[in-house]
Amino acid sequence: VILNVGDDDVETAGMSRLDEVRALRAAAPAFVPAAVLVDPAHAEEPGLREEIEQWGPRLAVAHVRDETRSHAHDPLALRRALTELLG
Repeated sequence: VILNVGDDDVETAGMSRLDEVRALRAAAPAFVPAAVLVDPAHAEEPGLREEIEQWGPRLAVAHVRDETRSHAHDPLALRRALTELLG
């Protein structure tokens, strides 16, 4: 699972990364991903690490935000992070 870097779209407006994880868990209770990828800007959000630990996947932190569009992922950075994560 790749967490959002922005929260200005209709679906996630006003949501934190913790809110997103909780919503995903509620929508698909049997789903447990191998990993959750989060940008460092959100990695220390209160409660996020604990929620992911309770869920069971590995937490991966990598710079994946597009520096010119703060609400978007940088495709090359995301590719690098996923390549490293997936080995």
